[in-house]
Amino acid sequence: MNDVLDDHIRTQSRLNFAINLVLNGVIAWLLVKDKPALTPWGEHGYGADLVITGFLLAALVAVFTIKAHRAKLARGEHEPVPSAALGALARVATGGDWGNSALFGLAGALIAAGTVAMLMLLPLPPFSPLAYAAFKGVWCGILAALVMPPAIRLGLRAA
Repeated sequence: MNDVLDDHIRTQSRLNFAINLVLNGVIAWLLVKDKPALTPWGEHGYGADLVITGFLLAALVAVFTIKAHRAKLARGEHEPVPSAALGALARVATGGDWGNSALFGLAGALIAAGTVAMLMLLPLPPFSPLAYAAFKGVWCGILAALVMPPAIRLGLRAA
């Protein structure tokens, strides 16, 4: 990969981390601020919320990023990325933009399920609403930043 593309990917990953940290943290706070402590599952559980968020966030970030970078490629703003440079991603992401974004969503849901499982194994007390909002903001920021590099490369994939 060239340095220009690497710099672009780093910038976009950082930007998406910050945006998703703030947006998802604020949304989580607004949704849970009046609830009692949150446990992984149950009436006031965060497990399902995190898994659903993982799917939707990864899928939406991916599809918007892929489509935006296809447009940039068409306008000549970036050089195409050869399929050989995509490695395993080129073999897995063979569908259209929406199909590929569903793969990102599935990966996001699996990451979320793994996160919930790890939190259940740790001897942690239930999350206060503020702690959960902060955790979810950071978690969403990290997930969005992780989605950016492969999504950008897919959007710039050579035809």
